[in-house]
Amino acid sequence: MVKESTEVETDVKSIAQKQFVGKIFLISPMLYDGEDASQAMEENKAPQNLIHDGASTVRFTNETTAHIELAGTYRPDYDTQYTLTENQLSIGQHTIPYTVKNGVLTFDTWTTDMDGHTVTWGITSASDSTETTSSTSSVDTKNLTSEQFKQWVGAVLDQQFSMGRPSFSYKLSVENHEGYAYVRVDDSEKQVDTIDMFRINSSGQLEEQDLTHGYPATYKVVSSQFMDTSAVKETNN
Repeated sequence: MVKESTEVETDVKSIAQKQFVGKIFLISPMLYDGEDASQAMEENKAPQNLIHDGASTVRFTNETTAHIELAGTYRPDYDTQYTLTENQLSIGQHTIPYTVKNGVLTFDTWTTDMDGHTVTWGITSASDSTETTSSTSSVDTKNLTSEQFKQWVGAVLDQQFSMGRPSFSYKLSVENHEGYAYVRVDDSEKQVDTIDMFRINSSGQLEEQDLTHGYPATYKVVSSQFMDTSAVKETNN
């Protein structure tokens, strides 16, 4: 039996989506006019904010929606729609070529024009690297991306839930004020006041607000190394 082309395309799309939906990927500039992007920036051939402003973290939420964060900054993240054909993934300004061979999804590089210059982009999975970095102390906790910051807070919350804190479906949002980076914890299903707040202190440690003595809230260290939950205790909030 020979499959119709529409059936083949559906199979390819289905296989591809199963390998990226629910996962996190990093999109970033790789080359600038054929030269390594970092090197081109060092030599003042490329804009100094090429990687900082161009890179983004993408979490494919479902079959049509992706959650976007601008890497290296605390600008607001947002949701956007994406489309998929049998050989291309289109999201925002990017049209990303891909192939599926022997059931394995592989993304190829692609190019865009930037004021007459050619930028070559790449997309890589963040899932494997997250597992690697989370087990080490090599991550610079004073310069986390928004995604890393929320991953750290999520790990602490999950640990607290396992210790008896009443669990809930949470939504994390990053803010930056008074010299601190904060993560606000809200209930994603109920319209209630903010449930908790976390921040990174000047030493790069993760702190959680402590309302034991009411407002104004104080902050206590709950984790000193990225993704380390060994010292986490059930919250008093």
